[in-house]
Amino acid sequence: MGRIVILLLLIAVLPGCIGGIQGVRPDLQGPDLPLYVKGTTYLYSNGGWERVTEVRGGEVFWVNHRGKIYRGSRDFILPASSWKTRKREGRRSFSPLPGVFGKDGSDSLWPLYPGRSFNFLEKGRWRELDGPERPYYRYWFCRVIGGERISVLIGDFNAWKIECKRFNRRYRLREIRTWYYVPEVGHYVVFIRNVKRKPERRVELLAVLPPRDSLPQQAVRLMDDSFQRALEFNRSGVPVRWADPDSGVSGEVVSLGTFRTKGGLYCRRYRQTVTSGDIKGRYYGLACRIDGKWIVPQIR
Repeated sequence: MGRIVILLLLIAVLPGCIGGIQGVRPDLQGPDLPLYVKGTTYLYSNGGWERVTEVRGGEVFWVNHRGKIYRGSRDFILPASSWKTRKREGRRSFSPLPGVFGKDGSDSLWPLYPGRSFNFLEKGRWRELDGPERPYYRYWFCRVIGGERISVLIGDFNAWKIECKRFNRRYRLREIRTWYYVPEVGHYVVFIRNVKRKPERRVELLAVLPPRDSLPQQAVRLMDDSFQRALEFNRSGVPVRWADPDSGVSGEVVSLGTFRTKGGLYCRRYRQTVTSGDIKGRYYGLACRIDGKWIVPQIR
């Protein structure tokens, strides 16, 4: 059985604490928009992944496991402003809904604070690659619910809960999207989508991978070796540090907890840091020991 299948089966039998959300309100400082770095890859519990291919000003360019190419704001609650797959393509624009539609007149949810709202109109056009464009309109009503302590696949965090409701042109509710955003991770760790007459879709963040292609080969080798040593030999909380003297790139790996699945696999949550010049990246994830090696879910 391939590693992807093994890990997808593994996720289904992880300890029961994973995925639980506790109704507490931690003292959180209202964060600004997340920062994304070219080459960073985000892996999810449904087997999918997405990678940042470019950052240009306030725009972020992505590609995912299905070959979809898209671009959009650093504000992840906004759908992609343009996208293209092998069969379809589309574009969108957004405009705030003030006055009767908006509660506080905000033109963004950021920086986050409990009760803040942002309502907007989405105007879009899409088409089959060999067909005519089809326009549509959607109304979104978004708000910051507040802070919660959340337990997910990669650990326990203070998170911001954000909710957006989508209405059609007749103002009938069609969809609810919920994100749990963790400033410490720099990304949402849970995304829940409820579409009318469809099953709920819940996806958790499984790992954040550093931008390997932008690092010197020697630094990558040291990083990979430290990753294996930290998870194989060190107790939780004891880091393995590494440094490449030629490039000045350095980092560390530390396990944040160990458990054994019902199927007998040993898994560890971890935090990895990579420092290059004045830039320090922090990457959380989950790895399991398979065939004598510690691995995160493999990209298809």
